[in-house]
Amino acid sequence: MQLSLLFPFSPSWVVSRGSDRFILFFPTVAPMGFADWCASDGVSVLGIAPVAQWRSFPPGVAVFLSVPPAVAAVLSKFPTGGGGSAHPANSLQF
Repeated sequence: MQLSLLFPFSPSWVVSRGSDRFILFFPTVAPMGFADWCASDGVSVLGIAPVAQWRSFPPGVAVFLSVPPAVAAVLSKFPTGGGGSAHPANSLQF
């Protein structure tokens, strides 16, 4: 579900790691345009990791981001998805 034009993507889940840092999970690969969005002002990619299949989640990619306050406000309202907060990717040491 896309919540805002500030963040025009639909990850399976989003987990906060502080007020401006988030882990996002995309099944298979990050969507087209995501790398360009990450190059925007104030967004920093702190880590990327492949993620194995776990429970009902397919394999994919976890991206650890630092974002500006406006984007953080959007991501903090994003639903974590069924079981996303329990996903082992949330314990990755980026």
